[in-house]
Amino acid sequence: MLKEGGVICTMLKEGGVICTMLKEGGVICTMLKEDGVICTMLKEGGVICTMLKEGGVICTMLKEGGVICTMLKEGGVICTMLKEGGVICTMLKEGGVICTMLKEGGVICTMLKEGGGWILVLLVTKQQ
Repeated sequence: MLKEGGVICTMLKEGGVICTMLKEGGVICTMLKEDGVICTMLKEGGVICTMLKEGGVICTMLKEGGVICTMLKEGGVICTMLKEGGVICTMLKEGGVICTMLKEGGVICTMLKEGGGWILVLLVTKQQ
């Protein structure tokens, strides 16, 4: 354990995995590096935040109240996925266009918002 400037840093190395834990102001930060993937977990106010960086893609996962929120940022595109009660919601924001996708019971619902108007596209897919 290293303590510098009031920051507690714990490093664990097991099976080639490097785990760094920082505790500052009640915030726990865990960093895992395995196979070139950087995983950062933050727990603050009961919210778990996981950040993955692989191939230049930043993935942020938030779990609060049983809701899983995944944010992907690649090429300036922000993708937010929410999973609650078996419903997957994907939001894409690119060039002011908001795209919301809901998948429940094999039905894919895509909503686009551009210029203040909502375009609702319903796609029904058969399970193969």
